[in-house]
Amino acid sequence: AVIILGDANSAGYLKDDNGERRFVDSAARNASMSVVTSELACSEYWPEKDGLYSPSLLDQAVATAGLVRNGSAHVHGYCEALRCAPHRSASPPDGFESVSDHCPVTFELER
Repeated sequence: AVIILGDANSAGYLKDDNGERRFVDSAARNASMSVVTSELACSEYWPEKDGLYSPSLLDQAVATAGLVRNGSAHVHGYCEALRCAPHRSASPPDGFESVSDHCPVTFELER
């Protein structure tokens, strides 16, 4: 059983920019794995212009098929508080500068 976690730098995953989502999903499927985080609406925010913070699914968890309970992935921190909606503010979301632009993600194992 294998779980791979980390910053996959997959900023285009949600919109499938340049086939990024298809590539990640296909690579996981070809390895008999599943993308645990594929159902999340975001895992981090990035500052854009004019105080806009844009959500993306930059972080991924890929696991051996059947290892993680389906639908159990959950995002926490300010991603959860902002419900992964774009955020416009003169200051970053709480925790952005003191913790990280990445939000914690949890999931449940089947075994």
